[in-house]
Amino acid sequence: MWFEWPGTPLVTDLLAVIFLSILGLALLWVASIPDLAARRDHDRTMPRWAVRLTMDWRGTDRQWKVLRGALMLMGALYFLFLVYVHTIIAADFAMALVPGWKDAILPTYHALSGLQSAFASTVVATFLLYKFGGFKGFISVDQFWSAGKIMFALSLLWAYFWMSGFMIYWYGRQPVEQNILRYLMFEAYIVPFVISVVFTFLVPFLVLLWTFARRSVLGPAIVGFSILFGTLFDRIRLYVASFSAGENTESLEALHPEPLSQVLPAVMPGVPDVMMVVGGISGAIFLYMLATKLIPAVSIWEITEGMLYRTRRTFLKRTIMVMGKPE
Repeated sequence: MWFEWPGTPLVTDLLAVIFLSILGLALLWVASIPDLAARRDHDRTMPRWAVRLTMDWRGTDRQWKVLRGALMLMGALYFLFLVYVHTIIAADFAMALVPGWKDAILPTYHALSGLQSAFASTVVATFLLYKFGGFKGFISVDQFWSAGKIMFALSLLWAYFWMSGFMIYWYGRQPVEQNILRYLMFEAYIVPFVISVVFTFLVPFLVLLWTFARRSVLGPAIVGFSILFGTLFDRIRLYVASFSAGENTESLEALHPEPLSQVLPAVMPGVPDVMMVVGGISGAIFLYMLATKLIPAVSIWEITEGMLYRTRRTFLKRTIMVMGKPE
């Protein structure tokens, strides 16, 4: 992908991830400005650096227009750059290490799986805040109901993109294509593959298929935990297999490898591997808890705005919710 430029994949991928992280933090900061300003006006002990983050916010019409425009622009840039980062990560650290693995659908599948797991992380965090964080006054079943619809659609898209990439290799039937399928799915890494299919697609599909599960708090939360568990094993399947093939000198030669001529054995995890996985998950939880100490876990101004656009009315002896549009 990088025309054999020395050191390019590592440098480019690292810069892309850093830029995406900065863009995400900037998006989080812009969305938190009104809530930080509200704290500034009622808390005189607020640190000076936090006061500077409010950018002298006064809630004027012009400031609201600029805020919404910035959120739309930065959100679009973040989404586009997210797909780009997933593309180069999947190409450089997965396909490039397995001789003969050339899959144009994998980057799209990888990005879609990333969106699915990111949305599941949000739902799980929201559930924990609702259940144990004292946010029941701000979070209701409506958020989980809406999230259930999106996760249901993302699970179907996961199956669609996986099947699109699988069909090309299945019907191609070339020796290298058969070896790649056997290596990544049906022989060496069949256990993580089956786990990823069950918990990333089957469980969300079978649970969210029912309306009563989507319209509950527990249903989408269970699906969120399931997706995260399945995505973990899917990434183990992709990257452990890729790096194991890359370390095999008989299968990988210089920068132009020969096709995968044999199915390599699976690499089983050891104690250090398990500890690194647990440490990575713990690190993510720590960063989230640290962020909640500085920025409100729930956007108060967005919830308040949403409440202003809804009311309850009687229709045919039933009480229904009427939603309005801001524009």
